[in-house]
Amino acid sequence: MPLRDVGSWNAMIYGFCQNGNAAEALDALNKMKMEGLKMDTITVSSILPVCAQSGDMITGMLIHLLWNAQKVFDDMKVRDLVSWNSIIAAYEQNNYPITALGYFKRDATHRNSI
Repeated sequence: MPLRDVGSWNAMIYGFCQNGNAAEALDALNKMKMEGLKMDTITVSSILPVCAQSGDMITGMLIHLLWNAQKVFDDMKVRDLVSWNSIIAAYEQNNYPITALGYFKRDATHRNSI
């Protein structure tokens, strides 16, 4: 597929999960991240059981924590430099470099419009 969206990635991840292919599901998640796409509720609910089944609790906790951090950021009425730096650092430190760069660019645009 030349163009993949979150829905197509979710279908792949869900399919791998349903067939007991934890490694392939996690690999698909990593490829989705490298394309700069964010997880949605379907992604998270599909991948967390695979992390538990494979004993990869660290990845499961990181996914859960990153998801919560994203929800908090999205719900903020006012975002300051600390909140922008926090979300950028969270994505960068969790191997989402394209998403981190996207937030960096959004922050720069936001600061230039003030």
